Amino acid sequence: MTGMMLVYRTLGQVVNSPRSFGLGERAPQALVDAITACRHWLREELLEEKEPSSEDWMANELSQDADRTVRQAVIPDKRH
Repeated sequence: MTGMMLVYRTLGQVVNSPRSFGLGERAPQALVDAITACRHWLREELLEEKEPSSEDWMANELSQDADRTVRQAVIPDKRH
């Protein structure tokens, strides 16, 4: 698993289990929005890399994400 994949998973853990990161029952919405945007960018980067093991892993992650409520987030501009 690459470093980007580990970051993607860790950010997902912060959103899904904020209490384990000392954020109480729910993380502040601004933090959730920022993390969601970062995860979206990382997912796009991982899919562009097309690592042999990443496709199966990403399919699993995407199916888990599909089960969650979708919230509009600001997507970072890739040009930076």
